[in-house]
Amino acid sequence: MEISTADLAPIRELYSRGLYVQALRCAERFGPFREWSNTAARLLGGRLVIQLGAPRLGRYLHLRAYRSTPTHHEAIYYHAR
Repeated sequence: MEISTADLAPIRELYSRGLYVQALRCAERFGPFREWSNTAARLLGGRLVIQLGAPRLGRYLHLRAYRSTPTHHEAIYYHAR
């Protein structure tokens, strides 16, 4: 599922404030994280699930983000980590 930047904004805001569970609740309306298809959504989803105790899923999302757009700076950063 392709998620627009505008739709990611409330999730990103909650995440940046440390409100991870609330960010998860907001993100759930877009379906399972594995089905998120655009790079920005995968990167944010990966960061969120890592904070919530799912590091394998987070690394998977970061890897998929990197593979889909290997020139994206944030995707390169998380791939290198």
